[in-house]
Amino acid sequence: MLRVGDLAEFFTMSLNGVSKHLKVLEEAGIVNREIKGREHFLSVNWKSLQVPYEWFHFYHHFWSARLDAFVDYVKDVKEKERK
Repeated sequence: MLRVGDLAEFFTMSLNGVSKHLKVLEEAGIVNREIKGREHFLSVNWKSLQVPYEWFHFYHHFWSARLDAFVDYVKDVKEKERK
């Protein structure tokens, strides 16, 4: 578990801004919050990420092939522009 204040140090936005983003994740069931006194502690609900992970994993090969083709296309265009 991680304190909200400790997590907020990694971002350039205010603590209030980070808290608002975390609230969205909490409402989506991705983050769990435990309050001990004045401290708020967060943990990730890994089970909530299982379905999106499986979806991304299933389509990974498709995206990789398409992105590789796009990179090749951009390289070809740049090469033709140099000539």
